[in-house]
Amino acid sequence: MKHTTLRLFACSSALAFAFVLSAAAQNPTASVSAGNILTVTAIDGGFIDVQSAAAQPLQPAGIVEAITPNASGSCAWAATAAEGLPIVQIVHAAHVLTTSGTPALVHVGQNEYVVSFASTAAAPARVVIRRFTEVATTGTTLPSIDVDTDDDGVYDVSDLSVAGLERFVTLSPIQPVRVRIRFETTLTIPGDQVIGVSVALEPENGLSVDRLVTGCVSAPTIFQATPSFLDLGLDVTTQQLPNEVVVGVIGLAPIGLLLPNVIQAPCILLPAPDILVLDLHIPLPPAVRPLTFYVQGVAVTSSGLLASDGSRVVAF
Repeated sequence: MKHTTLRLFACSSALAFAFVLSAAAQNPTASVSAGNILTVTAIDGGFIDVQSAAAQPLQPAGIVEAITPNASGSCAWAATAAEGLPIVQIVHAAHVLTTSGTPALVHVGQNEYVVSFASTAAAPARVVIRRFTEVATTGTTLPSIDVDTDDDGVYDVSDLSVAGLERFVTLSPIQPVRVRIRFETTLTIPGDQVIGVSVALEPENGLSVDRLVTGCVSAPTIFQATPSFLDLGLDVTTQQLPNEVVVGVIGLAPIGLLLPNVIQAPCILLPAPDILVLDLHIPLPPAVRPLTFYVQGVAVTSSGLLASDGSRVVAF
């Protein structure tokens, strides 16, 4: 396998050219629908506010919010791409002010959300579902989060744990992967509660990307190395800055070189500069595995060379 590795990286220019010709396919996309009528209710003495959203496909980001003078509640959602990977986050929030003699109640739900991941190509992947608590005043009761892992009408998990769960799936251009989430939030005492769940799709491509070097303090987010849903590979992307050049550095060996600059924080170049690229898809088929290499972004600026986080990529 050592011979295969050396042959793959024998000529940096030829390797870069081959990678550029292998254009990255479009990653799967995430969307969210209301599985039932989404409801939010806030009651504060004689004030009552009830808001809802129809059971239908939702905008990529939105909120349903009910507000009274001393109470408020909301359900919010966002379908985005975090580091190139599709993810949906859903949050229930409730707030009750300290009041004297004015009973208050906030109730969000019971709401159902259907998360869908659509793909233009077949590929192995895994759905990663996590719950999180941003705020929970002492004495409040945390809600159960129910999960129907394949939207077949049967809830497989009745109380999602903090550890969450993962499900292996096969993406298909014919049928989206769907997950249904159900939960409600109730707050009857003064305080706050912000509870959420995230549903992410990650490629199952036998890659490990581990950060080994922290970027310069003044360096912006200029570089990403993201496992790809295409041919078990890796997508390398750079964010170009005004009047500056950003390149991705790829190397077989780590060198730990201190880069020259005028800022206080040290900037360390992790990989040997075997290949310099802008945006690149690196196919990693079984023939070249196992393989270890290193990636990092470097910006040429007026302050010198500024480096992003540097990572080790292991293709098993």
